[in-house]
Amino acid sequence: MNDQKGVLKSTTTMFLLVGLVGIWMGGCEKLTQEQKVEKLIKKLQDQNVNVRM
Repeated sequence: MNDQKGVLKSTTTMFLLVGLVGIWMGGCEKLTQEQKVEKLIKKLQDQNVNVRM
């Protein structure tokens, strides 16, 4: 019985950690995409002054 509780506790902890890391990585990817968009806008602004952010 105690072994089952230990396994359940370990499994729950593992899923929580994996979930949190997944959320964190998803947030980092979004930030990277936003940075790419900002970089592209800046590049276009350099080519054409009519491009606004």
